[in-house]
Amino acid sequence: MKRTKGVLNKIGGPNNVRLTSRLGKEYVNVMNMLVFTLPGTPITYYGEEIGMGNILATNLNESYDADTLLSKSPMQWDNSSNAGFSEGNHTWLPTSSDYHTVNVDVQKTQPRSTLKLYQELSSLHANELLLSRGWFCYLRNDSHSVVYTRELDGTDRVFLMVLNFGESSLLNLKEVISNIPTQVRIRLSTNSAHEGQEVDTQAIILDKGEGLILEYNTKNLLHHQTAFRDRCFVSNRACYSSVFDILYSSC
Repeated sequence: MKRTKGVLNKIGGPNNVRLTSRLGKEYVNVMNMLVFTLPGTPITYYGEEIGMGNILATNLNESYDADTLLSKSPMQWDNSSNAGFSEGNHTWLPTSSDYHTVNVDVQKTQPRSTLKLYQELSSLHANELLLSRGWFCYLRNDSHSVVYTRELDGTDRVFLMVLNFGESSLLNLKEVISNIPTQVRIRLSTNSAHEGQEVDTQAIILDKGEGLILEYNTKNLLHHQTAFRDRCFVSNRACYSSVFDILYSSC
C-alpha cells in the first residue's frame, strides 16, 4: 500500500490542443469521467464541459504562437452574436463555427448532453466520500480499457470505473476481480440510457468511448487483499463511521 501526495487532474489547458480536436468528440465524456473519479482535484479548462474544439487556423495577425491561440477562442454560451461571450462588434479571437449547436444554452436542454453528464459527475464527486477520500486501486490498462476502484474504510460500498478508450469491446470483470458480484448496478454512464441498470460482470459490452461508474457492496475491500496491495494507493487516508456519520483519520 502506498501513500500519494495531492494531485491536480486536468485534460486541457491554454497551451494544449482541446480534447475534442485532439482525440475526437467520442472521447470527451469518458475523459471527463476519468478526471472526476481519479484521486485528487479535478481541473477543467473552460469549454471542456461542453466539448468545445479548437478554432480553425486562420491569419490571426498576432505575434503569439498560432498553435496556442486555437484553444483560446471565446466561451460558447449561446447562439447569439459572439456566442454570447461579448456584446462588442468583434472578439480578439473568432468564435468556433459550431457555436450555434455547441453551447451552454443548447446543452442545458439536452438530457444526454456533455454538459449534463459533466454536472452529474461534478455533483457525484462533491457528494460521495468514495471519490473525495480513501483508496484508489488500479486494476487494468490495455489498448482498450482502464479499470480501477475507489473505496473507503468503514463502508462496504465500492465504485468501480470501467472506461473504454478504444473501439467497442467486451470485458469480463470476473477475470480482474474474482469475487465481484455477478450483477452490479450502473451508478453513472456516459450513455444516460444505461443508468440504474444492472449489468453482468462477466460480459460488459462497452461502446467506443463509453465509461461506466459501477457500484456494488462487499465486505472484502481490495486494498485489504494481499493480491491487490501493490496496486492500491491513498492520498488522504480516512475512515468513515456510519454510527456518527463522520470521517476520522486515526484508523
